[in-house]
Amino acid sequence: MRSIRPISADEKVVYLHIPKTAGTSINFYLRSIVGSDKVGWLGKEISLEDLSNQEKIEPFKVIGGHFNIEQAREIQFPVVYVSTLREPISRALSYYRYIMKIPSEVERLGLCGNFDEDVMHRFGEIVRDQQCAFFGIQMAEDPLRALLEIENTYVAPVERAQNLVDQLSAALGVTAAPLGRQNRGEGPTPDLSSEIYEVLRTVLVRDRALYDGLVHGKYFG
Repeated sequence: MRSIRPISADEKVVYLHIPKTAGTSINFYLRSIVGSDKVGWLGKEISLEDLSNQEKIEPFKVIGGHFNIEQAREIQFPVVYVSTLREPISRALSYYRYIMKIPSEVERLGLCGNFDEDVMHRFGEIVRDQQCAFFGIQMAEDPLRALLEIENTYVAPVERAQNLVDQLSAALGVTAAPLGRQNRGEGPTPDLSSEIYEVLRTVLVRDRALYDGLVHGKYFG
């Protein structure tokens, strides 16, 4: 099992929040263990432009939000990357339901509101290996191996999120606490036609390989 090593005083914890992977629960958890004043979250305390601003980032121990590893590399401090993954099709369905609640996002992404049509014409490409893309490994032949090659990176499936935050607390030298209920936004799962299922299976093939590697392998947890 890949355990989180002790995190030094000068290192920042960077939580890459992939949409619909329990990141909101982890945001609240991190604030509870290190203090809200030590957490800089995209869209609340910081913006994307702030990632490269040393003075803006310096007060925070934890930086998190919906940004990918390439964007995170703008941070001018040594960092430890942490993230969670979710079963790919379940995540895609939950993400779609979430988007449908935000008319401006529906319009921005060019979606029509019919799930089958959107998967066939637009949404399938939006979610194509999206979890891998957060780590820049969406083209890797072996996504798990590619993830392992990224230094100081600790990733767990949401089913083992408590294990992840327990180890993170220990690495930070703070007292761990129960993560609490993780809002995974499951909702009712629609009956997928064989055609739609096959489209999703195809566009999520590397996400599936990465997730299965984490769940069934010995990388973490």
